[in-house]
Amino acid sequence: MRPILITHFFSSTGARKNRVVVMACLILLTACKKDKSGQPVSDPFENLRIKTITGADAAENWRAEYIYDTQKRVIKETEILWGTQIYKVSDYTYSGNRIMKKITEHNSVRYKYYELLPNGYIKTDTTSEGAIYTYIYNDKGFLIKIRNDQTPQTETNYYYNTATRLLDSIRTTYGGIWNSTATFLYDMGRNNSLQNKNTGMAFNADMHIRPFMHYEYKYFEGGSVKTQVTDYLFTYDDKGRITSKSFENAGQRLTYHYTYY
Repeated sequence: MRPILITHFFSSTGARKNRVVVMACLILLTACKKDKSGQPVSDPFENLRIKTITGADAAENWRAEYIYDTQKRVIKETEILWGTQIYKVSDYTYSGNRIMKKITEHNSVRYKYYELLPNGYIKTDTTSEGAIYTYIYNDKGFLIKIRNDQTPQTETNYYYNTATRLLDSIRTTYGGIWNSTATFLYDMGRNNSLQNKNTGMAFNADMHIRPFMHYEYKYFEGGSVKTQVTDYLFTYDDKGRITSKSFENAGQRLTYHYTYY
């Protein structure tokens, strides 16, 4: 089972995907991390970059490898199955406030085009099929909304805890009707080394500056509301970096392992 982003729960046609798996590195927000006095504090993993992510316990033996440029931006992400079979390659090209992502998968190629704000976060995300996702932030730089330009419209809203500044929940609507809600609980004693910046994707605003231990996902399917609850276990090295993350999915415990440059 390969991890996927939870930023968009939708296919290119705008229909919601019913299966959601929290990926090893989620869309997060850390640029506005502050202490109790409101002053910015440094992130100990600001310049840390992930080298590999390995799903050793997954049946497909999935692995991801990352290559970065001199500015520590990701330029290539390669996903491998069965040890040697290249499943998917994502190449990133940077030009001013724009990023082109070329995705090669199953002998086909598609593209995503990002336009960035002056602070480096995504303003718009355009797919090969022409769908445009617009990202909206509050005055503190926190991502609060993503919506597309399709009909019916899909909209994802992000809500934060005012005391901890951590993401509390994500609520998605489809055509103005509630579709899903995700909530998070965190380990407040640890820093998170699996942020977007740690795979060179700082253009995705980071939201989880602490590792989350508990994830609850409620969604509408088949005429009823269903709930998926996931608890996570982490191991750390002597530098406080996450070396593994495990959770149960459909009765199977999956473990992802992380190495760093």
